[in-house]
Amino acid sequence: MAFYNSAWRYRWYEATRSLYLPGRKALIQQAVRLLPFDPKQSISILDLGCGTGWMLQQMADHYPNATLYGVDASFGMLSVAHERLIPYNNRTWLGKDARQFCNRFDLMLCSYTFSQMESFKQLKASRMRTTWQ
Repeated sequence: MAFYNSAWRYRWYEATRSLYLPGRKALIQQAVRLLPFDPKQSISILDLGCGTGWMLQQMADHYPNATLYGVDASFGMLSVAHERLIPYNNRTWLGKDARQFCNRFDLMLCSYTFSQMESFKQLKASRMRTTWQ
């Protein structure tokens, strides 16, 4: 985690996503078109592990009346998300704990979050050992 301790590193993370996740924008745009919501609808969207807020920005652009909530364990990532989401500030809420929002959500997103969790990697490895034994 030491890599993610300064602002330029968060920006580096953001700048390199397209290298590691080619086609991400096209995939998300296609997924958004398949969601059962009218773009003009007032919905609430929670992004668990929102990182730099890229996915929330995509949702904000497609759903101009949506209220957006982002949760991430990293204050550094949240600070980049905050900067990115300033144009949507009147309908965007960011924090480290989803329970602080006390809302029901129409849509919950969780993209690339589990791969960043050390305990999830251990759980997955443990399950694989159990499955193959």
